[in-house]
Amino acid sequence: MDVLNVVIDALYDEEEEEDLLLMSLCKKNEKTKNMFLSRETEGCFQLLITRHLMDDDTKFQEYFRLTKHEFFGVHDIVSENLRTVPSSFVRRPISSCEKLALTLRYLATGESLRSLSFQFRISHNHVGRIVKSVLCVLAEKLLPLYLPAPTEYDLKAVANEFFEKWNFPNCCGAIDGKHVHIVCPKNTGSLYFNYESYFSIVLLAIVAAKYKFIYVDVEAYGKEGDSGIFQRSSVYQHIHKTLPKERILPGTGIVAPHVIIGDEAFQLTQSVLRSYPRDQARVDIEKRIFNYRICRARRTSENAFGILCQTFRIYYAPIAIDPIWIDKIILVTCSLHNLLRSSRTLSLFSDPTDIRMPEENMINLQHVLMLVAIARKRRYRTRIRRYGVRPFNKLRKLHGQYETMVKYIKTNDEKEFFSYTRMTPAMFDHLLMLVEPKVRKHPSRKNALCPSFRLCLTLHYLAEGCSMKEISRNYYIGKATAHVIIREICTVLWDVLKDIYIPEPTIERMVEVSKGFYRRWNMPNCLGALDGKHVSIQAPYHSGSEYFSYKKSFSLVLMAACDSYYKFIYVDIAAPGSLHDSYIFRQSNFGRAFLSNEFEDRLPQAKVLPNSNIVLPYFLVADQSLPVA
Repeated sequence: MDVLNVVIDALYDEEEEEDLLLMSLCKKNEKTKNMFLSRETEGCFQLLITRHLMDDDTKFQEYFRLTKHEFFGVHDIVSENLRTVPSSFVRRPISSCEKLALTLRYLATGESLRSLSFQFRISHNHVGRIVKSVLCVLAEKLLPLYLPAPTEYDLKAVANEFFEKWNFPNCCGAIDGKHVHIVCPKNTGSLYFNYESYFSIVLLAIVAAKYKFIYVDVEAYGKEGDSGIFQRSSVYQHIHKTLPKERILPGTGIVAPHVIIGDEAFQLTQSVLRSYPRDQARVDIEKRIFNYRICRARRTSENAFGILCQTFRIYYAPIAIDPIWIDKIILVTCSLHNLLRSSRTLSLFSDPTDIRMPEENMINLQHVLMLVAIARKRRYRTRIRRYGVRPFNKLRKLHGQYETMVKYIKTNDEKEFFSYTRMTPAMFDHLLMLVEPKVRKHPSRKNALCPSFRLCLTLHYLAEGCSMKEISRNYYIGKATAHVIIREICTVLWDVLKDIYIPEPTIERMVEVSKGFYRRWNMPNCLGALDGKHVSIQAPYHSGSEYFSYKKSFSLVLMAACDSYYKFIYVDIAAPGSLHDSYIFRQSNFGRAFLSNEFEDRLPQAKVLPNSNIVLPYFLVADQSLPVA
């Protein structure tokens, strides 16, 4: 009997341990945060879109890239599939219109899901689910309408457009590929790594004469070539079957087939036409003229990609999402691009060459330019401001993101505040204490923005990389004011923090750095790791190729040395992207001093390596691009 009781007690104890283990593994659902509960009163959809953008057609189109008519037309198509019925589990579901608005804003700007979460007052996890569900519905509904499989009749119409607009007969489209920059997916190795040295998915498209996509293929990895992708795609067989029959070239008796034109990456076939090799075109004037004509017509594909990226800014930065959803993004944006190109009204994204200029009673162009210059000069002399402060911005204290959200999460939700500014509230207050004396405005200025407001705005811009328009809309200030605030705060931050966190190197500091390298990475006598990083920028005006780097982008070079704990010891940011790391280091103040032994009084003396009798001086480690000294 005693043995039986012992066994029963042991079983009870084991069962309790299993219950405790299950309870520790199963996390309870967290209570919805108050910031998200105020979505219907403080969310971007209610405050900005419903109350203001609905009454301003221009701003609405700038925000969504679609006019109101186009937006609600798309909404009517997809609303049934996006509508959520209220239930006991979801009492106040997010409307289909708000879901569509959030997704279009994501495509238009490429903002992070956390940034959209703060704007729309929706959890960033749920924002991701909404974006994916809306992309699926848009792809399902819009592709048959705006990217249908081309028929022979459609290709004949395209050929007529190419002849009328670009003077190139029998052309049924221009084919080209575009590498869509992505963040490397997990466990894919070099599958998406392309010849331009970044990770990408290839968008292969055939474009009509007026920059509309006829066919799109998005199933190829970045490492593949355009010609191989085209030959394996479904369009290769479809185009061969649907190309119109041969037709006489205008003004001649020559019968020629209908073709698709491409660049040198595509193989020359009966249905794909490419330019002559350059060495042949140099010595033959007729081949040179033909190359000019075909390149002028083929330019439509490059222009279509440019318009697509300019309209949907999600293509301007690496897309950090699974490749299957990137395919959906490409298909949806190409469908919306065709929707915008099909619009009868002239919009911000219409082709300027579609405007017909008068042919009679033309005034001398020189006289017109003189009159325009005089009118502009007079206009700026007598310019009258429409507003002292825009009515929209007067609502800053009532609806601005700083007042409605930032103050609350700083006090009550440290995790969300850290996501918003990349700082804890204690770190933010410490930083504010350092910069406040230099940024506080004079008391005589009415309604001056407080230092906390300006510092929070700047930190959020640095954390998320939002556009100035987005910052101005979220904080209810002018775009020019946002520019001024960010420049002023960044200047003050550098002046205040550089002597505290990136001080001039001393012997004691260098010894501590070398000890850290030996302790963490088993590298004795190391004073730092030196390397350069290309910071992508938009090309400055009249700069030519000065900032164009070997990575085929415009950039500034950040040259820096770091310690073993990833903290910067030295930074230099004055070099344009066209310069090499070795040259930048030699020309920098730190590099010149280090290589010419001017730092001898600041560097520790040579030291014996551990467990040996070898005396070795202190050094910096770097890659092959920097000089050995």
